[in-house]
This record gives sequence, structure tokens and C-alpha cells, in this order.
Amino acid sequence: MSNELKEVVRLASQYNLIPIVRHVMADTETPIRLFQHVCREERAFLLESVEGGVKWARYSFIGTDPFMIVRGKNGTMTVERDGELTELGDKPLDLLKAHLRSYRSPAIPELPPFTGGAIGFFGYDLLQYYEKLPAHRIDDLQMDDLHFMFCDQVVVFDHFKQQVQVIGNVHVPVGATDADIEAAYERTCRKIESLIERLQQPLPYPLMA
Repeated sequence: MSNELKEVVRLASQYNLIPIVRHVMADTETPIRLFQHVCREERAFLLESVEGGVKWARYSFIGTDPFMIVRGKNGTMTVERDGELTELGDKPLDLLKAHLRSYRSPAIPELPPFTGGAIGFFGYDLLQYYEKLPAHRIDDLQMDDLHFMFCDQVVVFDHFKQQVQVIGNVHVPVGATDADIEAAYERTCRKIESLIERLQQPLPYPLMA
């Protein structure tokens, strides 16, 4: 049993979502190029930020392939997971909080501040779930009132070290044995390696006019 797996087994007594990381050198990469590697999927994100309004923050975060999606539209809440779609109650914030509380992840100082979780947005029409408001006559944008992707894989670009960290999260089942934890760990390692392979594939050249 590797030291990393031993640490995962130890943490599994308190947490059910445990991040592990692989490092990739990125001398010639940029966050945009990394995003291009994964954005072939319909569901992907790139998070950038600045400090003080002028300076790029240390980390950029790229993610894809969410394991769960929570959506709200016209008073109906749905959860998509493992290919199944479930309709739930009409209290989106309560639903989202319940899902967030169901995951416990350790704070590991060596890792970036974001190692996976819920990424998405609240729309203005979310108020209709809590107050009686007139409906818009035309829904021209066709956007959800609420849309969150729950991602357990994140690619992190460290601008300071010029390094890429590929983070995957081990899902620990309720009542898991050491063998169950090891199996979940190995699945996560395979997903990380698959994502690294995607990042290392050459990008197609853009078509010239």
C-alpha cells in the first residue's frame, strides 16, 4: 500500500471526499490552452481572477466532466447523476445546501484553495421560488434559474510555479471497508491519468481563412 493510499484510508475515517494530486510541468502551457484541451466536452469551465483589480491571481482553475448537475427552471428542480434525472422539491437553495453538506473534504495546506466542488450560477429569476413575481413574457435566453456542476476533477494552473496540478477526489462510500477505499482510490487515479493524457494531446490547428 502506497503512502498516499495509506493517507487516504486514514482520512476516510472523517471525510468522504478526499483530494489527491499529480503534478505536470507547464513551461509552454497557458490556462486558455489547457481549457482548449478539455472544452471539447459540453460541460467545462475556466475560472480566472485578479488581485487588487490589476494583478493576475496565482491560480487558474479548469474543470470538466461533472459527476452531478443541479438545475432549476420554471419552479422545477432536477438532479442529474449517473445518467439518471430526478425531479425534487421547489426550494433550490435548501436543495443545494443539502448536497453541499453531504460532502466532507479535508483542508490540505499544500493544495490550492479550490480542489473541486460546485461551480455554477444563480439567475435573477431565482426569486420566483421565494416570492410571487410576474413571469417574463419572453424567455429569450432560455437559461436556467439555477445551474451548478459538481466537479470532482480540477486542473489547476499555478502561475507562480508555472506548474499544472491535476486533482481528483476519492469518493468514500458510506460504511466503506479498506478494500472499498482502495478501489475508489484506484478509480480516481485512473481518471486523473486519463485527464493528463488529454492535456498532453496536441491541439488541432485552427482553420485559416
